[in-house]
Amino acid sequence: MSGSDYQAEFAASLTEQAAYLSSLGRFADALEPSTEACEIYMSTGVGDAAARAEAFTRQVIVLARLDRTNDVPMWAHLALAHWYELGAPGNRMLMARILHVISVLQILAGEDGDAVITAADAVGLAPGSRTGRRGPTELRLLVRVLTAHAMALAGAGRPGEAAEVAGEALRKRLADTAETADVLESLADPGQTHRPSPHLLLAGLDASLADIAGTRGARVAPEDSVLLNRHLMREGSDSAQPSLLTALAARFTQLSAEGRKEEAADWLSEAISTSRQLLTDGEPGYGRHVTRVMGDIGDFLWSRLDQCDAEDLDRLVDIRGLAYEGSAEAGDTGRADAAFRLGTGLLARFERGHETRDLEDLLALLRRSGERFPTSELRHGMAWLASRALTHRYDLTGDRADLYEAIEHGIKAIVADDEPGTGTGAAHVDAMSRLSHRLWHRYNTFGTPDDLEAAITLIDRSLSVLGDHHAERARLLVSLGTVLFARYDRSGDPADLDRTIDLAREASGDEPARIPALELLCTALIRRYGKSDSSHDPGEAVMALRQLISALPQGHEARAEHLVNLSVMLRQRHSRTMDSVDLQEALAAGRQAVALLSADDPRRSAALFNLTRVLEDVHKRSGDRQLLSEAVDAAEEAVSRSPDNAPDRAAVVANLAQALGARWLAQGVKADLTEAISLARHAVEILPADSPTRAPLLDLLEALLRYGVEHEADHGIRGQAMSLAFERGSPEAGLAEAIAVLRSDTAAPNALPLERIRAAERLGRLAMTAGQSEVALEGYSLAVDLLPLALAARRGRPTRRGGTEPGDLDELVNDAAAAAMAAERWEQAAVLLERGRVALLAHSPGPDQRLEYLRALDPELADHFEELGDRISRGEPRGRRPGLVAEWDRLIEQVRLLPGMSSFLAPPRFQDLAAQVQDGPLVMVNVSRYRSDAIIVTSGGVIAVPLPGLHEELPQQLRRFRSTLAARYAPLEDHLKAEGTLRDVLHWLWSAVAQPVLDTLGLRNPRPDEPLPRLWWIPTGLLGLLPLHAAEEPRAVQGALSMLDCVCPSYAATISALGEARRKPHAPLSALVVAPTGSPRVDDLPHAEREAHEVLARMGTARLLSGTEATKDAVLSQLPQASVVHFACHGVMNPGSLRAGGLELADGPLTTAELRAAQATAPQLVVLSACGTASRPAADADSPWQAVSLPATLHLGGYRHAIGTLWEVDDRTHADMASLFYAALTDRGSVSTDDSPRALHEAVRRVRARYPHIPSLWAAHIHVGP
Repeated sequence: MSGSDYQAEFAASLTEQAAYLSSLGRFADALEPSTEACEIYMSTGVGDAAARAEAFTRQVIVLARLDRTNDVPMWAHLALAHWYELGAPGNRMLMARILHVISVLQILAGEDGDAVITAADAVGLAPGSRTGRRGPTELRLLVRVLTAHAMALAGAGRPGEAAEVAGEALRKRLADTAETADVLESLADPGQTHRPSPHLLLAGLDASLADIAGTRGARVAPEDSVLLNRHLMREGSDSAQPSLLTALAARFTQLSAEGRKEEAADWLSEAISTSRQLLTDGEPGYGRHVTRVMGDIGDFLWSRLDQCDAEDLDRLVDIRGLAYEGSAEAGDTGRADAAFRLGTGLLARFERGHETRDLEDLLALLRRSGERFPTSELRHGMAWLASRALTHRYDLTGDRADLYEAIEHGIKAIVADDEPGTGTGAAHVDAMSRLSHRLWHRYNTFGTPDDLEAAITLIDRSLSVLGDHHAERARLLVSLGTVLFARYDRSGDPADLDRTIDLAREASGDEPARIPALELLCTALIRRYGKSDSSHDPGEAVMALRQLISALPQGHEARAEHLVNLSVMLRQRHSRTMDSVDLQEALAAGRQAVALLSADDPRRSAALFNLTRVLEDVHKRSGDRQLLSEAVDAAEEAVSRSPDNAPDRAAVVANLAQALGARWLAQGVKADLTEAISLARHAVEILPADSPTRAPLLDLLEALLRYGVEHEADHGIRGQAMSLAFERGSPEAGLAEAIAVLRSDTAAPNALPLERIRAAERLGRLAMTAGQSEVALEGYSLAVDLLPLALAARRGRPTRRGGTEPGDLDELVNDAAAAAMAAERWEQAAVLLERGRVALLAHSPGPDQRLEYLRALDPELADHFEELGDRISRGEPRGRRPGLVAEWDRLIEQVRLLPGMSSFLAPPRFQDLAAQVQDGPLVMVNVSRYRSDAIIVTSGGVIAVPLPGLHEELPQQLRRFRSTLAARYAPLEDHLKAEGTLRDVLHWLWSAVAQPVLDTLGLRNPRPDEPLPRLWWIPTGLLGLLPLHAAEEPRAVQGALSMLDCVCPSYAATISALGEARRKPHAPLSALVVAPTGSPRVDDLPHAEREAHEVLARMGTARLLSGTEATKDAVLSQLPQASVVHFACHGVMNPGSLRAGGLELADGPLTTAELRAAQATAPQLVVLSACGTASRPAADADSPWQAVSLPATLHLGGYRHAIGTLWEVDDRTHADMASLFYAALTDRGSVSTDDSPRALHEAVRRVRARYPHIPSLWAAHIHVGP
């Protein structure tokens, strides 16, 4: 080492010695080495600018601490001169520290103005001020810088700004010392007149100086520093041994970083022995020095934990133990920090080696440390440690108290993280994630609902902290989805299920989380599809299951379960698509699942159950009888494996009954039928009366009974029935037993409304099959009576087809009316049909119209209505259900006391229906599997007109009608051919419906000198899709007539709606015309503009919104003032949903719900001169609700009269029809909307006269209303 190097190193050692003595509070002792170091630098010029700046700054601190205030400014100026020589480092945090030191020196030198600028620059650079990084080190630096800034502002005569900056620093809650906090408290007072002493900044200056020295690193090789301090120790230097420890630590770190592990171990051993010697000597400050140096070594080892072996972990714990031992004089913060670091070492060693001694030592350390810690970081860390340790001990012992205490400490960790300036890092996410896991575990173990909610909140918060691409994100997504799925199981809230699916979808793209995410996704999709009100396609579940099975390794224990699920979902999809490929794959998956499960595997029974069902389905398509024998064998094995007390015992037994019934149908072996009925009865008997699985079992019993009845009718041998008398050969006794059972089920007080409806419908169907129409009417009447309760409780949510839900609900209503007609109760038939349709249409998918009325009158009562309805629909425990129904009845009575609500959910009386027969008969056309009739309501009663063959022929005619709509987009030849098909449909409607009705009413020969009589059609079911009003005789018939020649026809959705419209007051004429054609969003309708201006010309003061002006907001703002509204635009309507359609405006669709909500107080007429206001019907023949057009929807929503089309018509025809309609409406000089039905009738007949062979141009237009 050269002389100049030695002098530089010696001066640096003197500065380090002064720093060490200062840290011990021995400022008088520190003055000598500090002054000597400065003199060496000043006299020799050795050392770099950083070393000289550090030495002179140390001299400033020592002099200020000795209150030699007169000397401080000079040394501060000297120090600043050297700090100014330093270049700007690339590290923002280092630069912030340097600027902080400079700003404090400027304050001490009396340069407050310059200090304001320097401190402001430091604030801008300090991490945590702008970037959001808020670790404890960064926050401490930020507080120091803010304190210096506030002090400089106060010295510059700007106390208000100083108070604001000091307040910000106080909110960080992480000052270095108590005196710093005192400075801030004083500066935060805007009324303070004297600035605190700048000497109070010395602690922060000292801390930043130490940080800079540590960041810059040693100026000489650590090995040389060790040699120097050993030499100083031999010369008796008091500070050499602490400095030697520092040098040994630096040499160990250097060698370890270079990978020289064995050499580093020797230096570490000497550092450990030196630390023990310092602690034994017990000199003031030695313990604190050991804590700092050994803490640094421990942190270095911790940073390389993944490379540590067991021996390294032992060293880490020993080193941190020494640091904790020396922390007794380090103050509360230092002591707690050392305890935390030792605790993390003990925890790491336990989690790697599972030695319970480490766990007990950790818990003892935590108990000694108490729970009062000076910083939020330490409060979080110690609580986190305690939670982890107690969780591990709970896992070992199962002691519930440990789990509860672990959760308490986990909550404390989160509370500490929630303090300002914390809670944004990985530790925060880890704490929340672990706590949520413990809460989830406690919920699963002990069933505490609050734990479930807390877990969801915590995982949500964790995800909000993590970035979108964080490695842990997918795992947390699966965790959140799992907990939400559990909440869905408790509450039944579909939003939880939907979010679970979304989360699982997102997580499934991440490879580490792929399998658990796919498992969750499959489970949730299957559950959603299995809901009774699901309209979701099973295709996604099939795809996800395939991906999951492919991802699972061969031999995975869950493989068979997922194969069963795949088989089930493929079978479900086949029931929709009828794709035989799905069924074959389902069979292969089902067989593979059974093959994978051993004879003693408890899951084998479920796999056999599924295989039975698939085999039956494949047999139905292929006719292979061997499959039925395989199905029976599988079902028998499943039954043999099912204990008598198994929860699914009834379903397993019923599965065998169904398989035997199917084999009886195919092979005719009487023993199969006998055993099937016996098994089905047993399955029913072992279920409670209100079990949700009772309904399908009763369906099976009923089907088997019907097989027996039909078998005797066909072959002269009466089949056996449902009762014990069946085995004695008494089918009458079996029927009587069936009726008795079903009657009992309809009255079950604990059953849900839909369950009682199912039982009542079965009673009606069974009695109709047996020819007992009075008994059938009893069952069907009860079912219809229950409809308003069931549907109001469901608030219109659609459900999947099956049983009496929901597409079958309209069939139920039709069957009820047919039963009444069979019992010759014609007026009751009309009442049942009306009541059922009112319930179905009022509660179709979408907002409930009656609920909207109720909410407008009494929002609180409406909320109660919804809440109680949900509870009834969801199904409370059995004992509570009668009370719910009683509460419902009381609620309905309360609603009926409101103005205009006296008939809320009340059954209509026939005299109420007959009162609406004012200008002509009301023809309800009922189509049922039992019989079809025109139920004509007149003022004198009901006239019944049988319509034989209507039910059987309607599906074929509907398919022909749909083909004509599709052909409108085909070449001209097909188009013209379709017109012929449409005429054939009109001819069939004439012969099947119109002619019998007109003949019965004597309306086929109208008088030329009188206006045509009025007649209202009320078609039901799928008949509502066809143009009854345009039915006509074939032209080949001499004097051929049509409905349009005999009557002026209108439609009514229900008789009640007709009455409501008639009671609606008339309003002054105020028209609005909407024609968005030509706007970017709406396809051009060449004739719409002409149509709009012709309407304006006829209606006088009408307001026009056209082109880009015809926006949703503009239309909605004008609707309340318009009693007449005319739309010339595109429209769409799903006939299966009252509120799933709307009209295309310039900036988006205007839904029917929005249109109805914004209508005038007394809306008179809406004209939907729009392409496709009824749209094309759904592709399948089964509409989920009573078919309804868009005009009917708006009539139900409040418009007195509604005019539109049943299918799409070109805009030229719309324009022509509109011109003719408004000409007829205004031909008397004044406009009355009550003339609209006759005006439309006249317009349609005039267009028909022009194009008699193209009914698609004129047969679509309809009027709905009085």
